[in-house]
Amino acid sequence: MDDEAAFTVGIGEAAQAKHGFRVGDEVEGTSLPVQEQRAEPVEYYKTSGLKLVARSPHRQETPPPWPGLAPELTVYRERGHRRRE
Repeated sequence: MDDEAAFTVGIGEAAQAKHGFRVGDEVEGTSLPVQEQRAEPVEYYKTSGLKLVARSPHRQETPPPWPGLAPELTVYRERGHRRRE
């Protein structure tokens, strides 16, 4: 893939547990655009048919939010929703 696209996608807890997605992974699937952007912390949600196409190499120089696995869904829930500005 020559063009890189960066956007946020909401996935379910089971999908994360199954695939162990991390920042930079290349994935395929189907999502819907969020209807009320102020109510959701992501740009796309209701994601289904996820498939890991290519695993991103773990690199220490990768900038935040995190270089490896995303935090557990329970951590996000404890922190509460964060709105993008």
